[in-house]
Amino acid sequence: MQRKLMSSGIRRSLQDAGLPERMLERLEGGPEDEVVAMETERGLLLSRSGPDVEEFLEGVAAIRQEYREALRELAE
Repeated sequence: MQRKLMSSGIRRSLQDAGLPERMLERLEGGPEDEVVAMETERGLLLSRSGPDVEEFLEGVAAIRQEYREALRELAE
C-alpha cells in the first residue's frame, strides 16, 4: 500500500513521532513535493516525491512496457 502525504502538513506530525531533525531535513523539498509513505515487508518507508520524480517514473514504466519481453528473457 502506498499513500501520498503533503510535506508541509506532515513535518510537525513526524517531529511529534520522534523522527530526528536530520531525517526531517532529508524529506524537505519544494512546495510541490510530497512525502510518500509505503508499507513494505520490513516496515514503513518514507520518501520524498516531486514532479521530477513522477516524470522519471512514468518514463521507466513506458520503457518497461515497451521492452517487457526482452526484460523477461534477461531476468531468466
